[in-house]
Amino acid sequence: MEKPERLEELQAIFKDIDANMYKVITPLLPQVVFLEKRLEDLRGLPHLRIHPKDVARQEVTAAGKQYKELLQQYANCIKILQTTLYRGGGEGDDALEKMLSEFLT
Repeated sequence: MEKPERLEELQAIFKDIDANMYKVITPLLPQVVFLEKRLEDLRGLPHLRIHPKDVARQEVTAAGKQYKELLQQYANCIKILQTTLYRGGGEGDDALEKMLSEFLT
């Protein structure tokens, strides 16, 4: 899914929440899309470097470190969005969970 479509999908999930809450989370939605794309790109790169003579010696690559950091940021953003949906009374919980399960597979 391309970025504009993904952003529209997220915006649709949050369309029914309070207008003030929506204004607060609006800047977060493009960031979530960016993080998803970057995580997807990093998944294809090696995360471990194994020493050629001693397989017990392993080192995390720069891509592995970045993936870990971005995944933590992504998880924090999703927690904020889920909390906003819950407090905003939106019925988007199911839609957000479906979207997340599609992304993680």
